[in-house]
Amino acid sequence: MRRLAMVWAVGAVACGSVSTGADAPPSVQVDAAPTADSNAPIVATGGTITTDGDFQIHRFTTSGTFEIKSGSGPVVSLIVGGGGAGGNSPTNPTTGIGGGGGAGGVVYTDPGDDLGPGRYEVVVAPRSPIASSGNNSSFNGRIATGGGHGSIGGSQAGSPGGSGGGGCGGGSPGTFGSGTAGQGNNGGTGGTSMNACAGGGGAGGVGADAAPDAAGDGGQGVENAITGTLVRYGGGGGGGTIAGTAGSGGMGGGGAGGLGGTGVSGADNTGGGGGGTCNGTGTSTGGSGVVILRYRYR
Repeated sequence: MRRLAMVWAVGAVACGSVSTGADAPPSVQVDAAPTADSNAPIVATGGTITTDGDFQIHRFTTSGTFEIKSGSGPVVSLIVGGGGAGGNSPTNPTTGIGGGGGAGGVVYTDPGDDLGPGRYEVVVAPRSPIASSGNNSSFNGRIATGGGHGSIGGSQAGSPGGSGGGGCGGGSPGTFGSGTAGQGNNGGTGGTSMNACAGGGGAGGVGADAAPDAAGDGGQGVENAITGTLVRYGGGGGGGTIAGTAGSGGMGGGGAGGLGGTGVSGADNTGGGGGGTCNGTGTSTGGSGVVILRYRYR
């Protein structure tokens, strides 16, 4: 018998870190071929391939295609959106401080989706430019939302995203950018002082609020061992400050905020948020995302 199948995402939660992303129609081309032995192990191509015991791992650092040539079974996935850039205000050198960028959302699905022969689109978020929110990453209908960018100073709020960007102070505290439930957390709130901004939210914790002479740290990321090695993803960016103490980047690729200068960009393929930049100088981008797949191959 010949068959044609479409695969839809089914929610699952594991590792105490995150939930599944929003459902969306998957971009899947399934071959109309004779039904194969459902117990046959998966044979697949795409991305950078490594092994961990009886499991094969496909790591995508740029967009591509995961193709199952034969076999079927559950495919575990880790999807990380792009981090939000650190904020800055290049038009105002006096109050031109920026909040930390929020981390990209982290979506982990285990035991995974039951997949068979076909071509499955993989979308990996690239770096986000300064003062821009991160892009989404996706696989098989699951979406990890890009992080929100940090505030650009003057009591403005951070932007929402997978994790939200940090706010900045002024005449009144700039509010945090909100995170996406199950994927990340809120950014921190800016203080009443114009000197410092808050940290961006991380996948594992909220961004820290700003103090009068100390910027907030970025929220922590979450650990995951889908590759066989424990790695942390989704750290928020630290807030920038004119004087005092700049915010530290959250563990998991978050960039540190700038002290009277440029913040540090989020790390590639972690979804880390960029650090807030001070006085409108330099560029602090959000880190790119990643998609990692794992299945039993023997």
